[in-house]
Amino acid sequence: MIAQFSTSLTLYLPDDIEADCLFEIETDTHPAEPYSWGGSRGSETDVSATLKAIDIDGSEMPRAKAIEVFGIKEIWRLETLAVERMVEA
Repeated sequence: MIAQFSTSLTLYLPDDIEADCLFEIETDTHPAEPYSWGGSRGSETDVSATLKAIDIDGSEMPRAKAIEVFGIKEIWRLETLAVERMVEA
């Protein structure tokens, strides 16, 4: 079962810039691979996050601009943090 929703998280960018980051979160729950003898392991849930925009002091920056300004590695870091927060929740 796939579910999608949007959420906003306050995260820190380089130089300790506080920003509200808007993410699209996707979860995919599916049966886990069975044990070697065929017994069920229940289900697994995969979580992914895609940055949609960054808001810094009321100025919104879409994903493409954020990649230009901060670089793709920073965007991936933010997306990883978002996934970690969703898994913890």
